[in-house]
This record gives sequence, structure tokens and C-alpha cells, in this order.
Amino acid sequence: MKKNIALPRKFFGKREELISPPHLLTVPKDSFESFIQFKKAPHSRELKGLEYLFRTSFPMKDPDEKITIEYLGYEIGEWECNKCGYKAHSDSNFLGGYGVDCPKCGSKLVYKEKFTVEDCKIKGFSYSAPLRVLVRLKTKTKKGERVSEPKKVYFGEIPMMTDHSSFVINGSERILVNQLIRSPGVFFEEKEERQKETTIVRMIYRASIIPDKGSRIEFELSSTADALTLRVDKKKVSGSYAFRAFGLETAYSILKAFYPETKKFFVRDGALFDWETGEEYKTEDLEGSFLFAILRYKGIVEGKGTEEEFIEERYIEDPNLLERLLKDDRIRVEEVCAVSKESTVKSPYGKIIVETLISECSPKDSDRRSQIRIPSKFNLSDIALVDIYKKLRAVEPMVMELEHLISRARNHFELYFKDITRYDLSKVGRVKLNAKVHNVPKVLKPADVEKLSSLPPLVVVEDGTERLATEEVLKELFKTRSEVKVKDYTEGEARFLSALDLVNVVKYLIDLRYGRQKKDDIAYLGNRRVRAVGELLENQCRIGIARMEKYFRDRCTVVSPDDPNLKPQDLLQPRYLTGAIYDFLKGGALS
Repeated sequence: MKKNIALPRKFFGKREELISPPHLLTVPKDSFESFIQFKKAPHSRELKGLEYLFRTSFPMKDPDEKITIEYLGYEIGEWECNKCGYKAHSDSNFLGGYGVDCPKCGSKLVYKEKFTVEDCKIKGFSYSAPLRVLVRLKTKTKKGERVSEPKKVYFGEIPMMTDHSSFVINGSERILVNQLIRSPGVFFEEKEERQKETTIVRMIYRASIIPDKGSRIEFELSSTADALTLRVDKKKVSGSYAFRAFGLETAYSILKAFYPETKKFFVRDGALFDWETGEEYKTEDLEGSFLFAILRYKGIVEGKGTEEEFIEERYIEDPNLLERLLKDDRIRVEEVCAVSKESTVKSPYGKIIVETLISECSPKDSDRRSQIRIPSKFNLSDIALVDIYKKLRAVEPMVMELEHLISRARNHFELYFKDITRYDLSKVGRVKLNAKVHNVPKVLKPADVEKLSSLPPLVVVEDGTERLATEEVLKELFKTRSEVKVKDYTEGEARFLSALDLVNVVKYLIDLRYGRQKKDDIAYLGNRRVRAVGELLENQCRIGIARMEKYFRDRCTVVSPDDPNLKPQDLLQPRYLTGAIYDFLKGGALS
């Protein structure tokens, strides 16, 4: 029989191929393996895919925290020992897996397939493997805390991918189509807006920070006003409140990020002293500057009628008013910040940030008080947190005491912007954000150590190891070399937004308004990414786990933690997880 011999491939391009095109099936195969990590031992899996979902969803706790279920690991498939006949699935607290030794004889466990792909097609079965999760139950009883032995819970059958990158569901072969989506990150746009019943047209410039999971933050500027506007999930909030909520609490810290010439003064015996040099200043010396002061004074609490100490940040219109405040025995001036009007005119960011702060800190009521005012036992950042909370939870806060309202606002912010289960910029989002608004170098030199605070977290790539690029690590490395290679850090805190991110996003937005930067093209493929098989299944599993958490909380209301026969199986409903996968494969739009 004559063999088919492949013809030599001719290349007509002008440039040589640097990278050969990969096999088309490697994309879904690698994505699915990254999702289930089948070829890794249970206790050495990376924090991604199914492992990441379980790690971030557990421990599950009831509202009273009397019942807790901890996650310890998972196994996929039937694993047996060919030498002694040991079966891992029969052991309730041992996880079998790829490269795992038999606990009895020390031989490597072998994966046993129940049905082949062809058998499933002929008999109408699904090509799958059992998923078992090792969990531990903790309960707080009247006699103290009780910790049960780790036990495996059967979570049902999880579909397995064939060699042709397909799935067999009830005998039918199905595939998942990769999805092209907008990449998480930051996007800048501009559009015309015509005001109602007028011929006035203005340009709106918008920066949208889009996470992979969580609330969207948008900054807006218009061509007709020097004021910054903030939107959180399309709810309008004062412009500087994002900075205050993320750590830039005072006007000085915000202004310093945009205008390096901003000065800060402390007050002693009615006189002003430079915070850095200790030099004494008179109020006349601050003529021609924008002034902001932090004040402390006694005031009446609205609704209670009791007297309490307040802290307020106020815009000072002229130095003479500051002089009167310094001499007023009823008011204690904590600190003063000043930025010269000349420096704001010369600044590439203009007066936008100053005007935004002036509108927020200017006296509004008859008592000449600004809206940046709160009892001194709280922080100025709490004002921003409360305002964001009120806008996002409009019904709840109106009848609360201030203490409870601030407590809820703090918890809400931590939950929605600092909890990986609710907010995740993702690795892709962090890389795209750094590439867009942070001038991140690929190589650091000794002179860059002092600039480290103005850069997002970086990782040192040296000798095959990855370490955070801290000042101590870099100084140690620079003893033996003149430069250090770095890359974006995409784990831990890098998955959340920081004040530095917000500052650089607003700087870029101002540059866009003044024509120094260009808007993004939504149709440009560089602003999109491919969501492959593993990520599609991960999103479905996330939905299933959310339903399972709700079921767990409902079950905790009808069981007693004092019950000695309480088991994890009584509190979990695993079919939500595997059921979400099967529903997606059977009737999903991409299946």
C-alpha cells in the first residue's frame, strides 16, 4: 500500500516565522487541564481553575459561625494500586491523584477509566469521572468546639475531555466554542453629548475600570467644566471619594499625587510650620495659593442634640480667613495644605483636581460647614465610604445610627472591593492596567529603587525564581549586578485596585481631555481576549458554588451544631456544581 507523504511546505512571506503555529487542539486541551489540573497531585495544585474556586469559596460558615466546613482538596477519577489492589475512592480521608503513592505499599497509583470514549458513544453514556472533595466539619457546641475527621464528599460526575478536545454527553459528542470577550482592564472613550432643548454640544471623556468580577468604577470629565465625576456601578458619587475610600484620606494626599509642589503645614501656638523643613510661615506668605484646612471643634449632633467633637476639611477662600480661624479659641486648626495657583496653571493636569476638591470642601450651609465633616472618633475616609454605601444601598441606611452606618459602610467596601470572591481584577486585568497607565519598566537599575513607591507591585525574575521587588531585595541584588529584570505581579493584592491605580487612571483621563492621549478603539482586538474552555467551565462552576452556599446557609437554620451525627453531606448539595456544568454543555449557547 502506498503511503501518503506530506508535500514540503513553501513559505512566500517576506519575514521568517519566529514561532511555529501551535496545534489547534492544544488551546482547549491546555485550558481544560488548567481548569481541573488532572495531572497534578491533589496537594500540589496551583491556585487556579477548580482549585481556585474551592479555595476562595471555602470555608463556608453559617451566620452565627457555629458551623464551618473547611476545604482540604479534591480528587478526580478512580485511582487504584496495581500492586496491592488499594482503591483510593474507598478511603474516606485519602486523596488519590496523578503521581500519588499508595499509602500501603508505596507504589504509584494508576487511573482507572470506567468507560472508554467509544463505549460512551455506543451505550449513550457521558464520558466523565467522579469528583470527590475532601472537607472537614467544625462545630461550636455547648461543650466547646468539635472538629470531625476529614471526609470525602461525592460531588457527582465531572465531564472529561477526549483526545479530540470534545465532550461526550449522553452518547453525543459536543464541543465548546471559545468566546471572544472584552478584556478586563481600563478603557478610555470620548463621545459627544447634546443637552436637552439646547444646541450646546459638549464632549464627555470617560475612563472605565472593568474588573473580571465585581463593580465597575468610572471617572468622567467634560469639555465644559473643570470637575471630576465618579460613578460606581453607574451611581454618581463625588469626584474625590474614590481616592479617599482607597486610602488618600485628606486633600493634601490627593493634591500631592497630582501637584508635587503641594505643601503641608502643622500648627503650633497659632503659627504655621512647614511639615518637611520646620520653617515658619505667615498667612500672608500663602497669598496666591489654594488653601485647605483640617479643623476640630465642638458641635451639636443632628438628631441627638448632644455635643460632640467634629473633624472637618474646609476650603479656605483667602489667608485672612485662615488667620481668623487660627485665632478662634473655639476651633483648633490641625493642619493646612497649600498649592500655589501658578503651579496648577503650569501643571499638565490643570485645575481639575483642585476645583473638584473646592466644590466638596467649600462651606455649604448657613453655619459655614463643608460636607467633609464627621465626628472626630471616625475618619475622613468614612465620609466617602458612607456616601458610596448610600448610593449602592439606597433603601437601607436612612434609618440607621451613624455608628452602625459607618460600620456597615466599611464592611461593604471591604466586601465589594477587597474580597477576592466579590472583586477580582484578574491577572489579565492587572497586566492590561499596568501597560495602559503605569510606566512599568522591564528592567530596574539602582536609581529606580527610590521610585519603587510610584510603581505597581513587581516581581523579580532572576535565577528561575520569582520574588516581590521590595527595596531590600533589590539592594541585595544590586550588589552583584547593574540591572534586574522584573515583570508584573499578578497575585494577591495585585488583583485589587489601589490608590496609585486610580491616580494614574485620572492622569491619563486628563491627558485624553487635553489631546495628549488617544481614546481606545473598542473593535481593536488588542482590547479583547479569548475565553477558552476551562474559563467557560469555571464561570459555570462559580454559579453552581453560589447556589451551594445558599443551600448551606438554609440548611444551617434547621440543623443543630450539637448533633453528634451531623455530617458534611447533610449541609452540602453537590449536584449544583456538576449540574451547572452539564446544563451548560447540553444547552449552552457556546456548546
